[in-house]
Amino acid sequence: TAPVVFTDQGSFSLHVKATDNLGADSLIQGFSVIINKVNNDVPTITLTGDKLGNDYLPGTTVSISASNMDNLWVAINHGSVGPWVKYTEPIVLNDTGNYYIQSKTITPEGAESLVKVQSLKIVLNCFAKPTIDLDGIGASKYQSLTVSLTGLTDMQTKTNDGAWVAYTTPLEFTEDGDYTLNYRNNDGCQTAYTETFSIDSTAPIAPQIEITGEKTGLYYNTVATATLSAEANDIIYYRLHSGTIWTEFQIYTEPLTFNENKTFTLEYYAVDEALNESVVTTERFRMDLPPVEDNLYVIRDGEYVTYYQTDEKITLPTSYTEKDKEVRAVWVATVGNIDVPQMQDETTYKLALTTILDRVKANRLNTIFFQVRPMNDALYYSDLAPHSRYITGTEGVDPGFDVLEFMVEEGHKRGIEVHAWLNPYRVSTGTSDKATQLALLSDDNFAKQHPEFVIADSQGKLILNPGEPAVRNYLTDVVNELLDNYDIDGIHFDDYFYSYSGMSDSQDANTFINNNPDNLSLHDWRRSNVDQLVKGVHDALQAHNQTNDDNDVFGISPFGIWLSGGAAGSNTSTGALQSYKDQYADSRNWVVQGYLDYIMPQLYWQFDHSAAPYADLVDWWADLTEAHDVDLIIGHGFYRYAETSNNWTDENELLEQLRYASQYDSIIGSAFFSYKTFNSTDNEVVSALERLLNHYYKTNVVTPWFVENEIPVDPVCEDNETLVDGVCVLIPEPNEPNEPLSTDTIIIISSLGLSFVVVGVVFFLSKKRLK
Repeated sequence: TAPVVFTDQGSFSLHVKATDNLGADSLIQGFSVIINKVNNDVPTITLTGDKLGNDYLPGTTVSISASNMDNLWVAINHGSVGPWVKYTEPIVLNDTGNYYIQSKTITPEGAESLVKVQSLKIVLNCFAKPTIDLDGIGASKYQSLTVSLTGLTDMQTKTNDGAWVAYTTPLEFTEDGDYTLNYRNNDGCQTAYTETFSIDSTAPIAPQIEITGEKTGLYYNTVATATLSAEANDIIYYRLHSGTIWTEFQIYTEPLTFNENKTFTLEYYAVDEALNESVVTTERFRMDLPPVEDNLYVIRDGEYVTYYQTDEKITLPTSYTEKDKEVRAVWVATVGNIDVPQMQDETTYKLALTTILDRVKANRLNTIFFQVRPMNDALYYSDLAPHSRYITGTEGVDPGFDVLEFMVEEGHKRGIEVHAWLNPYRVSTGTSDKATQLALLSDDNFAKQHPEFVIADSQGKLILNPGEPAVRNYLTDVVNELLDNYDIDGIHFDDYFYSYSGMSDSQDANTFINNNPDNLSLHDWRRSNVDQLVKGVHDALQAHNQTNDDNDVFGISPFGIWLSGGAAGSNTSTGALQSYKDQYADSRNWVVQGYLDYIMPQLYWQFDHSAAPYADLVDWWADLTEAHDVDLIIGHGFYRYAETSNNWTDENELLEQLRYASQYDSIIGSAFFSYKTFNSTDNEVVSALERLLNHYYKTNVVTPWFVENEIPVDPVCEDNETLVDGVCVLIPEPNEPNEPLSTDTIIIISSLGLSFVVVGVVFFLSKKRLK
């Protein structure tokens, strides 16, 4: 009835026939109709993502576009054929593998565009090598081990011949054995890395020890050596105890030598590559070696001692040549009754004094520095100072005889020089206020009479103010009084000047203002004050010698370090006390200016002292004194053998110090602090004194200052007389048996000497030492 219209895309079959009014059909005629509409809207495929070479990384986005987005279709083949589906939004490709992407548009009429195709491959990234951390006790071998991996992506591990497994937590290895650990990133490269190690939790065998040396009972009487050995690749550690403290454990590299008279305890053990430790083994070496006086090097605790902060070994003269003249001195301290006891009665006190002199003589010493002014007082009759409290216990009490005169006479009888040792400034060692301390002094004490000349240090201890001219004049008068009234052999100052403890600047502020004509700085002014006193005493002594044709000497025993470091200072620690800065005692200047006949620094430290080693200081003082022609005496801390702390621990210390000093011509002797140590029963003291007399002080000698007067010709005695010390003495008539001695002649014999009392007159048959 109407035309047939074909509008849809596709192929159509049309069959046509006619039917008459009688219902008869004609033949059927067929027609084929093809409707082919053209669709030119071909899609565009865009890939957005990171690439690795020609491939893409997970997260790559597939975006498809066309003129009519509603007509877009997509099919993605990834391992299998994907169906055609409507494209609605960009597609994110997260899984690895090959992708075949197809896209087309289909119009509502069914017209399809050409198919757009895109092939790509998604691969994992190749990340940097993971960081591996081996945390365990050991190195290439471990007692146990924890392995941790740190990376930028997922990682995998494989132990020995096992399979690759995902790494999730640190790996623990505790079973003994050898391991190969492979690890890698689970990325596009999957590069494998390898770490090999061993687990060893078995302790090594203890080291073996081989000892050489001759032994008698428990003691080695020759040098002993200990050689340690262990299994291959094991390290041996050892430490030593030599009677004081343990050394640190250290690696054994060479045989250990025991050449000192100590009891050494050696502990040692082995450590394997896994840091397993063997049991600690102990060996004791009790050394009883004969003394050695010819060793070339100074050795302490088995180690060579070197000069301060260097690798240079200290060398000693291998022999000691005894000089025919040298100072062999000892300090006899009265302060605190260190060396001289408090008087109980005159007889006992004098016996104590002569016992000191006899002991000094027995040790072949020739000089004592006798402390006569310990605390602004006097151990002699003085118009300038009261008798010392250290004689009777109370300051100002007359002991009934002149202590210094007695010591000088008795010392000279024994050929011993007696030098008057003064502490110039010290007034008290108390800590209470100034007025309270001064009130305790005798009315005759200069400090009590002139409190305006007294200053206190930071601890409250009192000294005379070195900046006051009146103080310097007073001290010079004290020295002159001693020189004029006593046959002493010299004046000696010790190390006390401005206080070790320091003081407030307010203590001498007014003195500084009123007595500083050269406008010096405070510190330079204080040093100048001490310099002026030292020069004044030097000038007074020189005037005395010239006037009296005498040969007294003046010297000082300062603190051992003048100044550390710098162009002029000693090779010692800058952290150590230094007299130039801490006491305003410019001891170097006294030598340079020639204010002293000798200087005797207190070098009380041992060779291996950490801050003030003996050898470095001897070298410094020897160079200084040789350059300025001043005699040098070394002050030795002999007392430190018997101390319980900060002590000398090596029996050779003193004798090696003497040998070291003997190489310098400017060193004219030694002094020992202090006398009481000579009576100590300490083993090191007893041994040192025995060796001193057997190898060093084998004969009696005089000091370099000794001047012998012309020896008088002995008189010719009558037949009834006998010559005793240059004097003809009448020989008493013999008595009949059982007849008492006559009352007018008494013969007294004692261990201290021989004296005759004839008709009431006493002749002491001993000759005064000539000066």
